[in-house]
Amino acid sequence: MKILKINGLRGVVFVLFCICCLATGFIFFPSWACMHIWNFIANYFYQIPKMELIHGVILWAIIALSLYTCHKNKSFISFQRVNPYNDQFMKGLIQKLKEEKNQSTLNENLKQNEFDNTQK
Repeated sequence: MKILKINGLRGVVFVLFCICCLATGFIFFPSWACMHIWNFIANYFYQIPKMELIHGVILWAIIALSLYTCHKNKSFISFQRVNPYNDQFMKGLIQKLKEEKNQSTLNENLKQNEFDNTQK
């Protein structure tokens, strides 16, 4: 199990930056490319309207959803569900938690010893 921890305003700004980059890379750039390709081809035909960015977004959504439905079994990304009631999974998780607790206790003891030594 992994938990995402966001610390302070810098963390929030970083997450927003990542979301904007993902949206730009996976939505707006392909939409922009579709729009320009359409407009380039439209120059060679009579009475084909020019597209704007919103039309490019719609065209990209149509292309992406069509590819997803046509190649449903050949996906590059898969999502799996972890069964938390699996004994081996739970034992490994509990072992990791114990190790982290022991490490943090050890670090606290070392800091306390350093503090006691500086006080003498």
